Amino acid sequence: LIAFSLQSFLSNSWWMRNDGNDDWFTVWEGNCAYHSTIDVEYNASLFYLLLWPELLERTIRQWTRYEKEGGNMSHDIGKFLVGKGMEYGHEMEIEENGNFILLVHALEKFTGRTELTDSIYPQLLRLIRYIEGSDTTGNGFPNKGTANTIDDAGAAVQYAKEQTYLGVKAYAAYQAMRLCAERMKDADTVRLCETKMGLIRDTLEQSAWLGDHYAVCIQTAADGVKDVWTGQQMEGEIPGWDAYSIYPSNGLLYLLMTATETGLNPDRLRTDLTHATAQSMTRYGCKHSSKDTTGNLWISQNLWKDFTAAYLGLDMLGLSDNYWDYELYENAQGIGGCFVDAPPTAHLNYYPRGVVSLGAINALGGVQVDKVRRVVHLNPVRVPCRVPLLSFADWKEGVVPWATFRLEQGQVVFELE
Repeated sequence: LIAFSLQSFLSNSWWMRNDGNDDWFTVWEGNCAYHSTIDVEYNASLFYLLLWPELLERTIRQWTRYEKEGGNMSHDIGKFLVGKGMEYGHEMEIEENGNFILLVHALEKFTGRTELTDSIYPQLLRLIRYIEGSDTTGNGFPNKGTANTIDDAGAAVQYAKEQTYLGVKAYAAYQAMRLCAERMKDADTVRLCETKMGLIRDTLEQSAWLGDHYAVCIQTAADGVKDVWTGQQMEGEIPGWDAYSIYPSNGLLYLLMTATETGLNPDRLRTDLTHATAQSMTRYGCKHSSKDTTGNLWISQNLWKDFTAAYLGLDMLGLSDNYWDYELYENAQGIGGCFVDAPPTAHLNYYPRGVVSLGAINALGGVQVDKVRRVVHLNPVRVPCRVPLLSFADWKEGVVPWATFRLEQGQVVFELE
């Protein structure tokens, strides 16, 4: 799956010279052909972080030129052969701002370098302030700018207000920003982030928790909710608001991969993931939610869910067999298109997002990397196993450290070679 999806990723990559100035690197969004889509790169960046972090730094620096006037990041930077600005049909303000902040955090932790973060700190402040302003009710959950990348899902998952998915992603962005502000000795921003994190944590546990899972969204009435595609006002109750969904913990993976404390309830996160996986499962993987009548699923988001689960101590990595079966089906007798992320209604083919599969390596070994603090944690989700520590490879010398775990008399034994 990793080898197969890597080829689709590579076929979408562009690296161009610009008359002696900065090179231009970008990745097409498969058959959609958008350049450097932030929500897609948020997943695909596992490739950069594990193998080529300089490409993520280059991408982030390019993105900084495409900030909107209001303080939110563009969904993309162009389409087809043009890179002059966002081409997608609607904004995804909270999601993309959160993705951007979390990617900056992850790059800093995986490389141990803070120069990029320091140089764009004023921009990060604008983005986090935008997220702050998206909550007009005072409970921490964003209720403005809540359309997101899951564009073939029902209203509850795709553009409802006060989504748990975006509440947790905002929480993770605040945590990443808090750590950055501490290092920059910016006490005001530290206080802002801590305050908002407390509000979101309370709302998550008191309003979103439904006994065995987190609600998709906590605003159940459709008041003020418009279909982002038609512009039509919705009425009544938002269908599927109380469904089981694989997205509530989505925003936590980069915190978990970098040994960054989440401060959230791990038991409830595990319970939510366990029940959401069971209730949303189809032949090839989990659909967006248990009540999503579209029945659509994205392979990349299933992989992301499995990796998050692994860091929380749940071994769902065997579900990759289901995802591989889907790729075989599509390329043997389905519509085809190399890595296919979604069924025909969205049909995301020749798609780069499948390279997220590379994250299985670190997820299996429970590898957490924080080169700023010079910390590495290893906590395998299953034993025995053997994984390469790609973040510590010496590519010039062709040397890659490997961690091997096995059981001896009921104890986990670790070796490094």
